[in-house]
Amino acid sequence: MIVAQGSVASASMFKVSSIHGQIVYSNNSETLNKFCLAEAIYLKFMYIFEKIMTIKYYISQHKKTINLCYNKENLQKNEDGVQKASNVFAVKFICAHKDFPLERLFNFLCAMFSVFPDRDYCIMAIPTSTKPLRSHLEALKYFMPVAQRPSEMSNLDEVYITHRSTIFGEISLYRLEREDVETVQRLAMDLKIDFESKSISYSSSFSYSSKVNTHVHTDNEVRVIEQIMEDVLENPHSEFDVFTIRCGNSSKPAHDNTPIGFVIVRRFLYHRDLLLHYHLPKDDHHLDHERAEIITLKLHPLFNNSCDLIFRSLAGRTNYFDYYFFCGRKANIFSNDLKTLMMLVEPRPRKKNVFNTLPSIIKSPKTIVGLPSYNYFNDHLTVFRHKLNPSKFFGNSNRLVIIGFSSECRAFLRQLLFVWNSKNHKNSKTYTCLPRLQVTVIAEPGIVEAEYECTFICPECANSRSKSCFMYYENSSCYVRDVIARMDLRYWVQFITGHVNYIDREKKLVRINKACDVVYDTLMLMNSVNFNLKDTLPFDEQERRPYNFIQLNHRLDRFIMFYKVRVLLEELKRSYRIVIFGSNLSTYEFIDFLLTHGVDPTHVILVQPREVTPSEEEQKYKNPMDDTNIGYVLDDMLSDIDLTIYRDFTFSHWVQHAASNFILEVVFTDCYKNALRLDCDIFVSFRVGYMDPIVKKCLIDSDIQLRNNKILVNKKFQTNDPDIYAVGNFIQFNEPVNHQYRFTSEMETAQKLMHIMGLRESEKPYEEKYMYPAFFRATLPMDYYITKVTMPCRYLSSCVVNCMNCSLTTYYHNTFCRIGLSQKMIVDEIVVVTKRSSSLDYLEHFCGKHESMLNNLKAHHKNGDIKCFLKFLQEPWTELLMHEDFEDLQQQNRKILMPMIKNLQNLKDSPEQHLHDVNKHFLEQNLLDFVRENRKDFKHEFALPEDYVEENFG
Repeated sequence: MIVAQGSVASASMFKVSSIHGQIVYSNNSETLNKFCLAEAIYLKFMYIFEKIMTIKYYISQHKKTINLCYNKENLQKNEDGVQKASNVFAVKFICAHKDFPLERLFNFLCAMFSVFPDRDYCIMAIPTSTKPLRSHLEALKYFMPVAQRPSEMSNLDEVYITHRSTIFGEISLYRLEREDVETVQRLAMDLKIDFESKSISYSSSFSYSSKVNTHVHTDNEVRVIEQIMEDVLENPHSEFDVFTIRCGNSSKPAHDNTPIGFVIVRRFLYHRDLLLHYHLPKDDHHLDHERAEIITLKLHPLFNNSCDLIFRSLAGRTNYFDYYFFCGRKANIFSNDLKTLMMLVEPRPRKKNVFNTLPSIIKSPKTIVGLPSYNYFNDHLTVFRHKLNPSKFFGNSNRLVIIGFSSECRAFLRQLLFVWNSKNHKNSKTYTCLPRLQVTVIAEPGIVEAEYECTFICPECANSRSKSCFMYYENSSCYVRDVIARMDLRYWVQFITGHVNYIDREKKLVRINKACDVVYDTLMLMNSVNFNLKDTLPFDEQERRPYNFIQLNHRLDRFIMFYKVRVLLEELKRSYRIVIFGSNLSTYEFIDFLLTHGVDPTHVILVQPREVTPSEEEQKYKNPMDDTNIGYVLDDMLSDIDLTIYRDFTFSHWVQHAASNFILEVVFTDCYKNALRLDCDIFVSFRVGYMDPIVKKCLIDSDIQLRNNKILVNKKFQTNDPDIYAVGNFIQFNEPVNHQYRFTSEMETAQKLMHIMGLRESEKPYEEKYMYPAFFRATLPMDYYITKVTMPCRYLSSCVVNCMNCSLTTYYHNTFCRIGLSQKMIVDEIVVVTKRSSSLDYLEHFCGKHESMLNNLKAHHKNGDIKCFLKFLQEPWTELLMHEDFEDLQQQNRKILMPMIKNLQNLKDSPEQHLHDVNKHFLEQNLLDFVRENRKDFKHEFALPEDYVEENFG
């Protein structure tokens, strides 16, 4: 750092900073000196921002000129040289009568190639500004999409291409022979060369299907393929099968046909472990020895439309009739060009307690080095499946554009992706169900990339297994977490990086990055946040926050925070200061991160905001992200380790360097207007605010109605524009409602949106009120974890503010549990604070149930029979409540009992005891029938009356 002071006459009116060599004028020498001391940190913080949060880091644009060379002298007069040199014809339009069987469109394609016998390629362009025809979508089964290069032009046509051989060629599979080794090696090496030469860069045309294998570990895959081929050729009892895929005449020898790919498979024996985490049929026992795992599958992209044919041919050669392919987030990923044409298996929407189930012993071949060995019981895997059924596409017909990548957005995209899925597997038993979505998600730079980042290794936690790192730990429910952990939306959803400038409601387009327009039929606003500060805070000319200011709304914010904290620990080992403003559970989770990643607690200052009494309606909402009582205990724990805490302060403003985007001081005021001025190197805010100021400005410019910093919507989540929907914690209904609609289950919100928009029929009757619990979890200081599940208020008018319902607590071996009961003895809150890092997602099954259904929980607690609620909810009887058909049993009981109750109430002489006995008889009988029908699904053996009847009675 260079600091040059002026002459004596200047009286230190200016100083030269090393940043761009600029002259800084300041009357406050103390403020300037503070910045000079922190200038090195500022430069690194600025570099982190420029590296991670700018569009240029994620998108690079290359200009390239393609020259078409041909012999001009030999051309005849008026002959089009480009057309003569080309080898392609274009399909402009395909139209069929609505009653015409679309499968016969294949004959149309054959006829078109017959018309152009000298052309080998056919392309079809579909304008994005018009809805694609039904016949066009059917014909696209035989085409593959071509990715677009970055361009300043908007609304470019979507281009699809196919080859003559995909229509007239015959696909055949041949077992590996010794002379095929070089062919397979060449195909495998081509994959490696493609990645090393960056053939999927924007400087060349490529199919979107090439992005399927973007994250493949190519070097390891090539080595494994060579080992497997040697094992197959030398060992007649090898567990692997290797086939080459060729195009030509199947009646001729293999070497007379053109090799277009290869596939390696082996028997799959661990289907039972998949049932614990994935929604698969339980009655496929006939396939127990007929399932195969695809190790790798390489195929020329022009033949991807022959996916069903290839799998049927493979089944005929191997007698495998059910194929699986696995992608592990932390394992070596192998290529499979057909995985997006296989059916994605949906994770279970609600987890069960596995009751200490032992996973199957997985034996990997010792002779194959580098082959991934998955733990199907514990690993987060993306599972693809193909059961030889004909392929059928499912998806939305109109163009959906979503702004934001929040938890609600992920839950909604999951609903769209699995729109075909149902409890009875009706579609998946008939078809290979494939998603075809017309969805565009607009997200700020780095948001999506950070969520799917799985190669990051925290240096502090790399060798520690006792505590889950804040960088990997997600707070939302398993329904939202699995969108990241067990699937990759980037294969089916188009993500666009950019900043939204405004929304043109008349033209139905969204302007991003001041240059690009995204056209929509339906627009969805899902860019709510959890934390922000006041709208009047100063930003730089590019509307960027100060480089040492942090708000943790996305995982990208966690990465930025991580690197900035590392800079502090390297540059200012003894003199740094971190100021934190907040008091919710996320605040303590961040403090836990600092304490476990090398930050001295004496250098951390926690300023807790003065609680302003919210509106009466706001007070009735149950927020799983807050817990005041636990906060008091955590404050005492932090005070014991010399962490400074200031209570009941309001954020006022910060003092920023005059010429640099850097905070020097943060100013707070107490209830007496006394100022608290704190120097800081990093300022972290957890002030609650559900709308970003930049988003608010964009909505105002677009004439979207707001009230109290919230978007006004009707009961169908529509704004004042019926084609624009808004979902998240930043909405407010424009008419009075008598139920809670914020801090609710993301899964249930997504289901309501799907029903309202006509994208999916509800399996249950639609209801405006929310009936599923909201879930939140976080890490806490001193190696604790908190899990909180809350039921939304179904009737706000009946709620009494500041009225405590029945609350039951237990504390046993460092595990604190609290269960809240409503006035009707319904469990409306479950809180668990424990040092165990096990997942407690299954607690969702118990929230919302009557306490008598939980084995008379209140009576057992009153008698002192329950030492720990967590252990009580892990007992064998809870397995009944977690069964996927238990809700159906409840509905059946209601249908039987309600008419009976009404009839008995009309009888004046009917005693209450008679009514109770009748109800009890029917409920017991239904329960016994339920256990008989699903007995094989339970880990514990529930007793039935027939188990105690002797065979030779009497």
